[in-house]
Amino acid sequence: MNNRGVVVSVKEEGLLLVISAPSGTGKTTICRALTDRHPEFILSISATTRAPRPGEKDGRDYYFISKDEFLQKLSQGYFVEHTEIYGNLYGTPANGIKEALRSGKTMVFDIDFAGGHSIKKAFPDHTVLLYLLPPSYEALRNRIISRGKDSPDEIRNRLASADKELQFLHSYDYFVFNETVPQAVSDIEKIIFAEKSRTSRIEKFQAFFPKGGRDNV
Repeated sequence: MNNRGVVVSVKEEGLLLVISAPSGTGKTTICRALTDRHPEFILSISATTRAPRPGEKDGRDYYFISKDEFLQKLSQGYFVEHTEIYGNLYGTPANGIKEALRSGKTMVFDIDFAGGHSIKKAFPDHTVLLYLLPPSYEALRNRIISRGKDSPDEIRNRLASADKELQFLHSYDYFVFNETVPQAVSDIEKIIFAEKSRTSRIEKFQAFFPKGGRDNV
């Protein structure tokens, strides 16, 4: 009971926050900034068949596995969702999601449109879909080029994919512009707070008013 005489019992259920974005928008940076600021948040780590990029570590950025191992795990139902991007396989392990929900944790997913909607389909009452947008087309193009990781053909493919993905923007629950990392993280924190404050999460509610009712002032 709080000082207003209201008893509220809130379900201690977790939240699955899916963050999607065009390649180069900075979603991985945003996801890591969220989990760094909130130790109670868990970053879902995907498995992939692509080779590690400079600075990436197995078990921190991705689980780097062979195609044969990926397909074996897929046949065993290990992934809650999977997709192929630019010839590489990606999948989200199912283990840990239910435990995160039971323990009231917020699990953050850095995955694409198809993967995010698969998570939503599997856990419709607990999943929030958020699309991270670049400040502008030119900002996105400059970010991709400045990374120095892609050939001219790959840059064109990534920009074409971004244009195609934006057609599905309205199927997301929220959008946030990534002007700066602190601003984007702050905006997402507000969304998480709002989601955890939904009345649907209340199990029990009881209000106690002074004798004489509301008019007793």
